[in-house]
Amino acid sequence: FVGGFMSATALSNMFAKIMNAQRASHRDVSIKYSKFKLSVLELLKAEGFISSVVVLNEENGETIHPTIKVGLKYYEGDPVISGIQMVSKPSLKVYSAIDDVKRVKNGLGLMILSTSSGVLSDRRARELRVGGEVLCTVY
Repeated sequence: FVGGFMSATALSNMFAKIMNAQRASHRDVSIKYSKFKLSVLELLKAEGFISSVVVLNEENGETIHPTIKVGLKYYEGDPVISGIQMVSKPSLKVYSAIDDVKRVKNGLGLMILSTSSGVLSDRRARELRVGGEVLCTVY
């Protein structure tokens, strides 16, 4: 799922849950499953911002609702993710050509893009020479 109203809203809600859980010093947080959220979370894990991503199937009566359990990461007691800034919003999509993709916090941060090649980090997008919708920055 590339772009769209659902993605920006769902992404901002997911990040709000992560930030709130970190403020409360939780070890993990559960998030409603979607392929889009899973791809963003797996990217954050690969880049070292979170410790684990596990898909669980929770039974609620007769139906099974998959959730994603996200292991939060801390360094010397402080959350590894110090900030998340949404760039694209449902009302205003922000697209970037590959030549306009800048480094976040001198390379210490991460820009997440939704591209024709899937959800990519700014580094990987530059390697593949693809631009796309700038979803957010994480630092």
